Amino acid sequence: MKKIVSAALYLGFLACTPSIASDLYRCDTAQRTVYQATQCEIGAAQKAIDPQNARREQIRKSRDLEREQKRQKSVTATTAG
Repeated sequence: MKKIVSAALYLGFLACTPSIASDLYRCDTAQRTVYQATQCEIGAAQKAIDPQNARREQIRKSRDLEREQKRQKSVTATTAG
């Protein structure tokens, strides 16, 4: 009987998880990009996103920024020299 109750509780928690995790928003302003569980402030570009891809998108954006900074440094170094 304990196993049945435990399994029912476990399945109940699993049923609630997707609805909680699906409310994630990406808010883009002129200064920064923020990921949050509530809707964005007025004036910010809002995009509802899949929470599983949020971290992946954040990493990709960070890598793109690093590449752009390296490219700008190399361009500056070649024009200065």
